[in-house]
Amino acid sequence: SAGTGSAAASLASSPSVAVWLPDETTPFSIWIVSPATLQRLAAAATIIARAAAPALRYCSNELAMAVEPPVPYPQDALSYLANVLNDKARAFYARHGVKLIDAAFEANEKRDDVSLMITKHCLRYSFNLCPKEVKGIRPDPMQLVNGDETLTLRFDCKRCEMHVVGALRPHVAKMRDTVVAHKVSFVPRAAARH
Repeated sequence: SAGTGSAAASLASSPSVAVWLPDETTPFSIWIVSPATLQRLAAAATIIARAAAPALRYCSNELAMAVEPPVPYPQDALSYLANVLNDKARAFYARHGVKLIDAAFEANEKRDDVSLMITKHCLRYSFNLCPKEVKGIRPDPMQLVNGDETLTLRFDCKRCEMHVVGALRPHVAKMRDTVVAHKVSFVPRAAARH
């Protein structure tokens, strides 16, 4: 375009140009280069970018080939914490060698107290009651209370985790029977553009 040509002409007529080239050793280095050198650098960068573009498009659109036989999953048993809720997830883990697969908590099969949330944020630590930090302390058990609902807090100090423990509430168990499943279909990107 005309604007680009005039910019190149004004660049070529400049005696020198300050170029900021950050790198890992000197993040604020400024180089003074001649306009001709800067034009050669820009031309080389353009050639490299144009040469790399098709390869990048090819890589991003390619799907990875499935490995046969499938890579074995590191565990042969999964608890409800793996969140396996549907048949496709169950088939995936079975194909990868998992023998025992518990249903996800949302499947409403767990009726007793289970860990509803496992977090690194610890209330004992926040209240300065951590046995690892305050030697000799024996903190009382803790609970979270919200209205008529009480959740027990269990602490795995060795792993530095706090578990919020509770049971499936009856009204939540009834909800699964009232939920209507809807089929969802996805449109490939290429078809969606047209």
